[in-house]
Amino acid sequence: MGDQFTIEGIELAIGVTAKNNIHRVVVPWEDAAARIDELMRDGQYISRNAFNNALDNERSELADKIWYFYRDDIGGLPDTYQSEHALLPDGHV
Repeated sequence: MGDQFTIEGIELAIGVTAKNNIHRVVVPWEDAAARIDELMRDGQYISRNAFNNALDNERSELADKIWYFYRDDIGGLPDTYQSEHALLPDGHV
């Protein structure tokens, strides 16, 4: 099945490509997001364990980005962000 991602949504069609296919179907992004959310909650998109840990993973990745921003772009971390692990985030020991 051919597919293409556009501003309107995901274009789907039978064949190599959805582009210029008169029989293509456009799934709006809102509908695609709702369907993925439904599949995730039912445990059909990713494993239940991965779904349950997704928020913690996002928080950890964001914390790392903030830490590296302070360290690399500002030139130092505020004293309140210092760590006993040689200035590395806890997951980087």
